[in-house]
Amino acid sequence: MKLKAGDKVEILKKSELKQGALVQMRNGNVCMLIGEKFVNLTDGEYMPLERYDDDLYFKTDEYDVIKVFDSSFEHEGYYFYIRNVDEIEKILDKLLGYKVYVEKGENE
Repeated sequence: MKLKAGDKVEILKKSELKQGALVQMRNGNVCMLIGEKFVNLTDGEYMPLERYDDDLYFKTDEYDVIKVFDSSFEHEGYYFYIRNVDEIEKILDKLLGYKVYVEKGENE
């Protein structure tokens, strides 16, 4: 979706983010807010939330949050990024420093 002149843009503040928020960084990375970290869903690397100002800008432009996705329909939702439980476990293991097991639900 491209913005046009006159389009309304909602600016979210850091304090308004909810756990599990899916965001895009200026460098193209898509991350999820887990605890107090933006976790890259591709490689498990993370950026501490405390390093961002209230407008979600980082001291270097490449890590600025430029978009917060509405996961219910936009950008194919979470499923596009989190479709492989093994990958989720690897990311959480790396982030937390110990082995994590994700239990599959009825629909998986």
